[in-house]
Amino acid sequence: MDLESAPALHAGDRLGRFLLVREIGKGGFGVVFEAEDTALRRRVAVKVIRPKPAMSAAGTTAARWLRPEAEAAAQLRHPNVVTLYDAGSWDGGTYLVYELLRGRTLAEALDAGPLARAEAVRVMRDLARALAHLHAAGVVHRDVKAANVFVDADGTVKLLDLGLSQIAGSAGHAAGSPPYAAPEQWRGERADARADVYAWGVLGHELLCGKLPEGPPPPGPQRLGSLRGLVAAARSEDPDLRPADGGALAGALDRIERRRARARGARVAAVGLVLGAIAFLVAWPTERQIARNVSTSLEAYQKYAAGRRCLERPSEGASWLRLDCGRHFREALAIDPDFPLAHFELAALARWDAHPDVEIAQALEPALQRIDRLPRREQAQLRAWKAELDGDAAQSVQILRALSEDYPQDAQVAFGLGEAFYRQGLHADAVAPLERTVELDPGLELAADELVWSLGLLDRTDALRALADRMAASAPSPGTLHAEVQARGWIGDLDGALRVARRAAVGGGGAAREDLEDALVAAGQWDEAEQLLAEDVARGTERAPHRLESLLLLRGRIAEARALVARQPAPADGRLRFIAGSQRMHRLAATRDVVAMERIVDETRAWSPQLAAGFAPVLAYAGDAARAQALLPAVTEPGAREMTRALIAWRTVGAASALPQLRRLARADPAAVSSLPPEGPAWLAAECAAQADRAEAAIDDVHRFQRFYFPLGLWRAWAYPRSLVVEARLLAELGRPAEAIRALDRLDALWTRADPDLSLHVEARALRTRIAAADFTAARASGWRRP
Repeated sequence: MDLESAPALHAGDRLGRFLLVREIGKGGFGVVFEAEDTALRRRVAVKVIRPKPAMSAAGTTAARWLRPEAEAAAQLRHPNVVTLYDAGSWDGGTYLVYELLRGRTLAEALDAGPLARAEAVRVMRDLARALAHLHAAGVVHRDVKAANVFVDADGTVKLLDLGLSQIAGSAGHAAGSPPYAAPEQWRGERADARADVYAWGVLGHELLCGKLPEGPPPPGPQRLGSLRGLVAAARSEDPDLRPADGGALAGALDRIERRRARARGARVAAVGLVLGAIAFLVAWPTERQIARNVSTSLEAYQKYAAGRRCLERPSEGASWLRLDCGRHFREALAIDPDFPLAHFELAALARWDAHPDVEIAQALEPALQRIDRLPRREQAQLRAWKAELDGDAAQSVQILRALSEDYPQDAQVAFGLGEAFYRQGLHADAVAPLERTVELDPGLELAADELVWSLGLLDRTDALRALADRMAASAPSPGTLHAEVQARGWIGDLDGALRVARRAAVGGGGAAREDLEDALVAAGQWDEAEQLLAEDVARGTERAPHRLESLLLLRGRIAEARALVARQPAPADGRLRFIAGSQRMHRLAATRDVVAMERIVDETRAWSPQLAAGFAPVLAYAGDAARAQALLPAVTEPGAREMTRALIAWRTVGAASALPQLRRLARADPAAVSSLPPEGPAWLAAECAAQADRAEAAIDDVHRFQRFYFPLGLWRAWAYPRSLVVEARLLAELGRPAEAIRALDRLDALWTRADPDLSLHVEARALRTRIAAADFTAARASGWRRP
């Protein structure tokens, strides 16, 4: 039946599982009802479609024009876009099912009077973010207007009628409402994202000026440095003079807001300078004795500022590990050796760069000597660092908690507390201050990165999904895109992670390229990942050889991996030698070559006994319980001590004795083990569980390790292929042969070019044969006969 002849519906009628409760509105496309979803027991909004004459005249049926567009719209998830749940047809027409909103449309709000400027700007910003999400997904709304923007009861801005304008466009109807429709829509031309930008500009003018525009803006390019200039540019009659899409709009708005914030800060600072100058002149004799907390050298301060930017924006460097940031602070100290803030930052970096505690303390000492010259905030952070180095983690946290209460709006203070918990492996405690940091300063990229890792280690899938959606809703930046890639990877949305990573890496390198390579590996597109990594190696990218080695090992190409390592020059720097030795140590965990591992421990001890002791868990895993026990007194990290004891018990008493501790450590609560690769505890729990003969629970542990989003990790490179064989064996033991074979098929796909006769491949082939034989025997026992 054509929709034009659809009979009327009323409250009390049913559409499939939806019971219509009451009519709540009418629009150009149909009638909207509040309805009860009787299957899911929730209230929804059901829009019954009334087709445009052009649709019916063209003979367009519901099935042809509704389903494809509605399915595309239903894939979008954004806090500023109404959620489309379902779509369907019945014997009298067609309907769409949306989330039920409580509030009023923006048109109704404007009828009651103009909005306050701050509220108007918020609506414009949220609407730009909604359009950015739509356009990034390849969706054009085509009918943005005040009546299609909803302000929920809690103030949330929602873009409405998603799908309907898409449907109209597909059916040949020229979507768009005067006066919001772009000139190209009036001309009947195909509308792209710039038509939505035009409508946003008209709506922005209406919000800022209290009325609709009376004509086009002046011809030619507009200045984008102000909100009014951006609105005028969006209304340009020439589409090429408008921002390209919603992402460009949102980015321009963010830049305007940042400039306004800096201008406000500059005005406050100017007032402070004037007051300070007055006080200085009045109290000259005593003021001269007040020690400086910044450098007297402008050049030194500029170097320091460059270092801070490097720390806060790792996406702008070659890697997310911030390997080059220290040079800025060293350059600052070369100009002004008494610059206490530069000393403080170098000490903080020494901790992240795997320096021994004694070297960190040496780096911290110059700042401690000048602690009275530091601002109060930095003084407290410095004392917290000192307490942690002295082994008093509780005192460190107490100092930082008090500081966060004194500076509740300071993102750096919130991050300091979150990072302290993160370093100590207290990820459950780290979540709240890291979330606060992201809320206060979305541009502090490391906070979002560490928040993703903490939520991932804690298996908080819902929180990760919400974080990914929040990052997608914000203006795109390298930091938000990185966090979204990581969050989607952790929740298993590998296609989504790859899609975002490709978008972030367009025309870029460094951290964004590493994210793309990781996402490709996770999504099983190994050949493309290998090509990118080989290009990085040829360019001399520092981490590329190690990452390519991981991929080769993951794919069973051991000989190529060894040849690649052999071609790399031996590092001269002690720290780099330790890092290289640590990588070899963890690779040797695969073969449990105790002799070679002990040699690395001895080499490391000559540089740092403390870091050598950090190898105790790996030695215990390899079966060298005696050497691990000897190193245990020098292990300072609580999680590493507990891990070492559990592994020693596993190797000397049995797997069942170690499994509870290993499972808890794998979930990073209460203590992580920083001396192991991040995925290491997850694999240890999985392998131990498999040996403890708890098949059902062991499969959960194996799957958790496989979901761990560290695609090119040191242990994942050799443990992931093993996990597939372990999974297949456990499934076979549980009488699930089809699933077991699928696990082995995944290994075969991964190892298409593996070295011949690898022991694990031999084991996998033998297991496949046994599974097939057992299946054949079971079939015969049940009465099956060969035809």
